[in-house]
Amino acid sequence: MGQAENRKGFFPADPEARMNYYPIAASQTLAAGDAVILTSNLVDVALDSSAALLGVIARDCSGLAASTMVPVWDDPDTVFIGTANADSSGVGAGDEVDLVGTTGIMQIDEDASSTDVFKLIAALPDDAPATANCRWKFKINKHLLAQID
Repeated sequence: MGQAENRKGFFPADPEARMNYYPIAASQTLAAGDAVILTSNLVDVALDSSAALLGVIARDCSGLAASTMVPVWDDPDTVFIGTANADSSGVGAGDEVDLVGTTGIMQIDEDASSTDVFKLIAALPDDAPATANCRWKFKINKHLLAQID
């Protein structure tokens, strides 16, 4: 796997994925591909303890004034691609896993299942799940905009 293919963060499998704009919280530094949440109706970086996600920030954001509108891939049906931070041979399609990392270095935490914010779909065909940085297709399992039954 080449370095360009081994980027950290989360990106839509479909380059035409829906994006909406939301006001950003004060003092945020976000990298494209970071998972985000809403705090007091403002975009904020997601943490590994976040219970539900708004989506993924679509561009780098640094030094913006509070309430500046920023793009977020926010469709609950968006399929994302992201890397696992370690050997992911113990998980597979349908497994619910966590988020790990901070801004600019977010990954799938394949060996944690406490917040279960992601649901795995499949490893990419050219990647080996038994190695770190295996790329996975996944959806946000606990999405702020998903229909609640």
